Parts: sequence; structure tokens; C-alpha cells
Amino acid sequence: MSVKIELLDYEYGSISGSQINPDFNFNNPSDWEISPNGNEWVVSGGEATKITGTGAGRLKIPMTFVEGERYRIKVKITGRTSGNFILANHLIGGANGFNYNTNGGKTYDWIQGDSNLDKLSLYGSSSFDGSIEYASVSALSNIDWEKSVVGELDVDDHTDFPMALTFQISDFTKITSTSGNYSKTFKIPATKNNNTILKNIFTPNIVQENDVTAKKRCRMTFNGVFSMEGLLQVDKVSGFGAVATHYNCVFYGSNLGWAEPLSNNMLHQLEWGVYGEGLKYKSDNIKATWNDVDCNSSTSYLVYPVTSYGDYNPGGAVKTIQLLDSMYQYAGGSTNKSGYYGWDSNGDSYGTPPPSPDWRPGLWVKNTLDKIFESINYQIKSDFMETDMFKKLIWTLPNFIYNNPDVKQSDFSFTGTFNPNQVLMQAVAPSGISFPTVTDNGIFTTGNETLRQNMGDIFYTGGDRFLIDINDIVSKPSSYNLGILSNNGLMFNPSEVSGEFGTFEIKENGYYLVNLTGIQSKLAVGIKGGSDQENLNAANTIINLEVKTVGETYWKIVDSGNNSMYPTNSSGGTGTRSGQPVDTNYIPINEISHTQYFNIGDQIRLTFGARIYASPTGQNFVCNWFLRGTSSSSFNISLQTNHVDYGQTYNLADVIPTDIKQIDFIKGIAHAFNLQIQTDDVSRQVFIEPFNTFYKPYKDAIDWTQKLDRTEESSDTWVKSQLKRDIVFKYKSDNNDEKVKARGIKYFNDIDDEFPFYETLPDTFDKGEAKFENPFFAGTYSAKDQDSVYVPEFFDNAFSGCLWTENVSPNSIARPDKGYDFLPRLLYWNRYSPTGLGNLFTNSAVNMLKYAAVQTFTNTIIKYINPNSQTPVYGGIISNALPQATMTNREDILSPNLAYGNINVHNYDIYTEVYADPVVVGGLYSIYYKTMIESLKRNPRIRTQYISLKISDIVNLDFSKLIYIDGCYWRINRIVDFKPNKNESTKVELIEWFEVGAFALDAPKFGGGSVIIINPDGSVDNNDNWGL
Repeated sequence: MSVKIELLDYEYGSISGSQINPDFNFNNPSDWEISPNGNEWVVSGGEATKITGTGAGRLKIPMTFVEGERYRIKVKITGRTSGNFILANHLIGGANGFNYNTNGGKTYDWIQGDSNLDKLSLYGSSSFDGSIEYASVSALSNIDWEKSVVGELDVDDHTDFPMALTFQISDFTKITSTSGNYSKTFKIPATKNNNTILKNIFTPNIVQENDVTAKKRCRMTFNGVFSMEGLLQVDKVSGFGAVATHYNCVFYGSNLGWAEPLSNNMLHQLEWGVYGEGLKYKSDNIKATWNDVDCNSSTSYLVYPVTSYGDYNPGGAVKTIQLLDSMYQYAGGSTNKSGYYGWDSNGDSYGTPPPSPDWRPGLWVKNTLDKIFESINYQIKSDFMETDMFKKLIWTLPNFIYNNPDVKQSDFSFTGTFNPNQVLMQAVAPSGISFPTVTDNGIFTTGNETLRQNMGDIFYTGGDRFLIDINDIVSKPSSYNLGILSNNGLMFNPSEVSGEFGTFEIKENGYYLVNLTGIQSKLAVGIKGGSDQENLNAANTIINLEVKTVGETYWKIVDSGNNSMYPTNSSGGTGTRSGQPVDTNYIPINEISHTQYFNIGDQIRLTFGARIYASPTGQNFVCNWFLRGTSSSSFNISLQTNHVDYGQTYNLADVIPTDIKQIDFIKGIAHAFNLQIQTDDVSRQVFIEPFNTFYKPYKDAIDWTQKLDRTEESSDTWVKSQLKRDIVFKYKSDNNDEKVKARGIKYFNDIDDEFPFYETLPDTFDKGEAKFENPFFAGTYSAKDQDSVYVPEFFDNAFSGCLWTENVSPNSIARPDKGYDFLPRLLYWNRYSPTGLGNLFTNSAVNMLKYAAVQTFTNTIIKYINPNSQTPVYGGIISNALPQATMTNREDILSPNLAYGNINVHNYDIYTEVYADPVVVGGLYSIYYKTMIESLKRNPRIRTQYISLKISDIVNLDFSKLIYIDGCYWRINRIVDFKPNKNESTKVELIEWFEVGAFALDAPKFGGGSVIIINPDGSVDNNDNWGL
């Protein structure tokens, strides 16, 4: 028996031929194709620059690639502050290549797949804002042997060789474990060949560019027939003096092959492509996801279900979910009226509540798993994951907050400071008046105006207030100007915008803090013409913060800062006449600190106003006002960017938490459904099925009776599992979900979960509690939330997920503020849209169809998500599909129960409007764990026997097939120390197989609480039979 071990860690360095990109230095813009809209990149002046605010974009140029060949690309990124630059769809299976998010020169090698054979395709994410100075591409034909760890290792019959391989799918005694194949540590000789391949690592002071002791891709071949691919690690080298004698090696295969690279990969690093970038968080886009039945229905990776995270629609109509239309969607007219909140051209409020992010996305579980394995060039094979149920599973982004808020804020904010002690603005007196010399250097003129007290506020907040033209201030010499420190969103534009000069234009929807501080004003001159003296007793000045809503013409004062001043003449009095002015010192103006929702296209400006108090009131006073900055002055317009706000555009990669590992997501799904995983590293396929369906029937069993080595002793032990007297299966505890926590104390034996599984076993089991907790997902309270039914006496609502930071009742409308610190949840998506109903609404009966009420504009514009278009509702219908997502739905027997414990379900017949008697619906434990646990309860034996296994047995090894020996059936636990080059029997651990049969579903273990049911006749039923 021959054994061959090949290391396959290739590094390619030599370039074949010349550089093949016809415009690698971006000198010919016409050579490049820019998509999807043609404006995402600009190729000019020897570089390609990604244009911010245009969305994700591809940069393509015709080239010829050969599938299976290796290539090297060198790029240089400059000026990047956010986003990712990617080699798009060039790898095997159409996978992406490099994914860079830093500046500098980069080199990347790849094997060309079957996509983009006729072009180079580069991709900038929607937030990428850098430039590419060059993108040179070369074919690689030669291996860089100095850097590669490649070659066939010498093996011999050392006493610690031959290799001993162990094969296992999972440790049966560790209920929720998964594992893979591995070898014992084996030794290979330090021959000249091996020393060369392993870079003479025994020799000190040799600098290696390739870490030889890291896990390296390898292939082992036995007798030229059976091969295994996996990872080989050299963990020790030994010798005498300066001479090495042998290397200690360990082989890792099967599941360990993909688990290794995923162990440090973060979930937010997944590349979602164009369908995961530039996502619009607004009405039409949210509603579009409600058409999806499952993860295969469209190109979207997400849906927006009805889920409560706290108070729906704060500031809006009670018992409604907010989903605002724009003014144009509501009233028509100009398409420029794209705002959700603001004031019309008459100055009247739109009447909409402050926009609220009432909808948070759920991502398809199957799509996410596929993306994870595709990222390392593996493919999932699973009948279970192709079921209708699994394709409807979603996992929520329950916080919907940016993981890079500083970048978002920087992209859409303005920061400026006024130079201290310099005059920003001056109001000049009318001509013909004897006017003293003003020593301050005013740089802004408001016009020739005269004030008197009975004018009221015309010059203060009225129509004659003075525009502070920021454009004019910025354009003055630097000693007087407004210094712009940050204008990344191009918010300030000195050119004319809609007839206004020097205003600020909002570039992203959301809540902004507008702050103006450190400004002072003074009355430089106040004077009355003529010889009669009159008194100018007091004055106020004000700076107004004003907004003009996108598509409208009215400037609305939304906030202001003012002061009061008391002028005096040179004698200390308040009297003034020609040649005798009054004035004041500089007086601070109160700070403006204003937070408000602004729409894309809203304009912001500042105006200055003044008013006087004089006696007598009818006299005219010519006044000259000055504004100036101080050392603490600043003007900021800052996007508040903790969570995604309504109307914004976001990328999936920017809203997935950065502390979630891809391997942990896999563990969470595997725990929920008791998944068994085995891997073919040669074909790079991962086979995944639940325990119950993983094992094949008796007819597929393999007969090893004749292979039993009866000269070796057999031994039996009995399973010592993790089971204790009390066993619990539950989701992870979420310390911020007070509702689940309170229900756990009240109903579930103080277990912090929603419908956990709990069982007390006989005294034969050791005392204690064995808790099997999902390592990733938390449990979700699902209820008929009355906070989304505007007219409950006529309409019923469906079960929905409820994540609340306080223990409140779903039957009231008292809700805490929305929470933003929840754990991810696993939910079942149901596009609730029954057909063939007809008009069920009559005056004599309550229509018990499932609805959700939505406020789309003012508090009187309430529409419904109504699954029955034949039944009229007040206010109209915005969708015939109710976007439902639940962990438990206790009125739909067809909805899977994703709790670990069983639940009672009163199935509701939508056609007869009748609730059926309760039936038990099994949870995750009953469906996916009970068979295995019942087998463990019987304390099955582990029989250790020696089996004469051949290479063909290992080649065809299938853990899902039972083993038949001497009239009994077993399942393989482990094949221990199989030695492919030795003709000897192999130790095999077999687990006694029990056909435990089917089980009746047990009633829920906990409960006793009441569920309030509104019957079809309108009566209220406190039916204790519902349980929880």
C-alpha cells in the first residue's frame, strides 16, 4: 500500500508575457464601460474615481481570460475613506476576488472561473469613495517556488508512521456538537526533499515569507485510488544539533476544512453584490418585499415583516404602523415634492408625524448560508434546506443600526467655523442721514432700512428679515470668512440653488442636529434724524434657522437664537437725534441647537432680524447692526446616524453587526434543527441534514458481518451523555428583552426563553441540569399586538414578533420606546394572502380577517394591509399581502413552531371565522431532537470492534448508512486510526441503533395563562384551554 502526501500551497510569481490590460493606467476613458447608469465612475487624468452618491458601480474593460488559468492583478487605491473595492465575479463559480477597504498598492492572484472571460470587471460599493491609479493584469504561468509550500513529501515506515486516520461526523455524547476527520500526529523524516519543501524550518534565523507551520492545503492519495483533501499542519520539528530528523504533522479534513477559514470571518464581510447595496428604506421598496413567498421569489435578500420593537408610530395616529408616502405620492403635482415631512408653499405643515423606522429587515437564512459557503468556494447540498419551510426562514437585524456611523455622518454633514472677532454682517443706514463713521469692517450689507417700534416683527421674523448670505461670507477674504472644515456631502453649494444663493442642501434623508454657537451682535449705530431727541430704549436681535422643504417655495423658521440689548448715547442716556447716536457693545446671541428630520433636497439658510422698543412708538430710527464670530463660534449640520432612518439608502454590509462570526451563524442554525454535517473536500460539497432524516433506513444498511475481525476482543461500554436529571433546550437569553424575561419567570419555570423545552428524567440520571442553549439566536415573543389595529371592533390582527424592553401587554397600546440592542432572531416568513374569500364584511358580524393599520401621511390617512381585496376597509388598501413573521403562530396549524417546546394552537378558519379546538404543534425539540434524546435515554451501548476495512470501504464511507453486524444495527460513531498502508483491522466505535418509533406530541410543559380571543360575533372569550 503506497501513501502519497502532496502539499498544495502554491504561490505564483512569474509573469507570462506582457501586461494585458489595454488601459491599465486609465488614460483612455472610452475604453471603459461604466454600469449600471454610466455615472458611477469617472475615468480621467490617469485614474478612475468613484463618484459618491451615485450608488454601487462596475468598471469594465474588454480583455480575454482563460478558464482555469492563473492571473495577477496589481491595483493602487488612493483617497478611500469608506466602502469596498472588489474584483467582481472572476473566480470559480462566479465568486468575487479581492475585497479591499484600505488605501495603497495591492497584489492579488486568482484562478479564473467561467464568468467574465471577455472582460475585466471591477466593482466599487455604493459607499466607496476612492480612486484607482492603475489596474495592471498579467497571466501567471510559473510557480514562485521560493514562496510556495508545494511538493510530494517523503514518508517511510518510521515507528510513528504509518498515518492513522480517524473519521467521525460528531461526538454522539455531545448532543449539539459537529466535528470532522483528523489524523493522529504522525512523523515524516527530515529528508533533503522534505527539508526543501518545508523551507528548512529547523534552521534558525531564516526569514520565511510563507508561514510553513500554518495549516496548508494538501492531498493524500492511497494506492493511487483513494484521495482525501484537507489541511496539513507541521506542529513540531525535532533533531540533534543542527540536523533535523523528523517533522510532526497533523491532518485535518471534512468539516474542519471549511470551519478553519470561517472561524475568523465576520458576517458583515460577506459580499452581497448589487442586490445588497444601495437599498432604499422607503414605502415602495418595503412593500415590494411583501410579494416574496420565499428566498427564491426575487433577487432581494431581505423582507420587512410586521414586527414590533417598541412604540409604533410615535407622534402619529395610535394603533398604526408608520409607512409614510411623500407629498407627491399623497397629493400628486410636481414630482419634486419628494419630502415626507415639512411645510408646503403656503407655510402649512404637511401634518405628517416625525418619520419613524417602524420596519426592520429580516434576511433569508438560506441565502445567508449559501453566501457564507460560496465565499470559500464550498457548496451546500441539503434536501432539508430545499424544503418550503426552510426557504421561508428569516433571521432579523433587530437593531438596524449602522456599524460605521462615523462614515455615514461624515458623508452627509457640514462643519464650519467663523473667524473670531470679524464682522459677518452689517446693516447700513439709508442715504441722506448724518451717520457717524463705523470703525468695524462690515462685509455684508442687508440694505437701507428704517426701523420703528410699531413695525412689530417685520424686520425680526417677518418678511423683511435679512438673509445671511453664506455664499457672500465664504467668498470674502479669509480674515472674514466662514471656514469650511467639512463638506463631504457637498451640502454647501455657493452657486445658485433654486433661486437661492449660498444655502445648504440636504443630501440624505434623516434626523440632523443643526447647531450655531458663538455668535455676537451689537447695535453699532442707532440714530434718529432731525434735531428732536427721541428715546431708543431697547432692542432685540435674532438669527433664524429656516428650511424650505424640497419641491416647495416657503421658507419656514424652525428655530432661532436671540438676545436683548439696551443702547446708550455718549452721555449714558437712551436719547438720540442727528449727530447723537446710541449703540451697544457686542452681546452673545443664544445658541441654536435644533434636531429635526430633513428630506433629501431640503434647503437650509440663516436670516438675521432686529426689532426696537422706542418712545414715542411712531418715530423712525436708522440702525446699523453687526454680527461677528468668536473663538468658540461654529456652524454644524450633522446627520444623526445611530440607526437607519426612514427614507435613507443603506448597504447590507453596513447594518450587519461587526462582532458576529460566520461560523457562529452556522452554529445557531445547526443547533435549532440538530443538523448533521459531513463534507467532501475533493468536490468541496457540504452535506447537511437534520439527525432524524440523516440516517437512511434499514434497507440501505451496509453489512460488515464478514469484515469483523473475531481474533480481536470486542468491548461494550454505555453512553455517558451530557444528560442530567433536568434537561433544557432553549434559545440564547437576551437581557434587553424584558417581555421574554418576565414570561420566563411567570410561565416557564424561570427559564429565560419563549416556550423552551424542559423535562425531568428518572432518578437513574445524575442530579443537575443539562442546558442546551442556542449559541446565536434569542427566542421571540409572538402575539396579537393591538398596537397595529386602528379599529379593533371591526378588524382582527395576526400574530407577529414582539421585542420589547419593558414587560407590557399586547392587549394594551402602552409601549416602551423602540429598542436598539437586541440579539438576532429566527422567524418564519408567511406572506399571508388567502384567496377565494369574497366579501366577508357585513353589518351583522365582525370581520375577523387579519389586518394591519398603516399611517401613510397625516393622522387621518390610515390605510390597511388587507389580505382580502374583496372586503372594503376604511381608508383604502396598500397591500393584499400581510407580511407576517413569527416564532410561534398559535392560530395557524400550518405555521411551523420554531420554539424548542411544544405549543397549543387554535387553528383559525378564515372562511368560517371559527377557531378550532386546541391541538399540540411540536417544537424544535420534538421534531428534531426527540428521536436522538430518546435513544440516549435508553443508554445505548458503544461497541468497540475491529473491522477489516479496505480502501474501498473508506472511499465509499457514508455516515448516514447504518452498519449491520450479526443481526444488529449500529451507526458509526468513529473509525479510529485507520492505517491505509497497513494490512490490519481498524478499531471502530459503533453506537447501538434503536428504532424508537413515532411519538405522540406532549402537551406544552408550562402554561396555564389565558389568551383573550375576540370571537366572530364580537364577544370576548377568556379561554383557558388555549394555555399560553
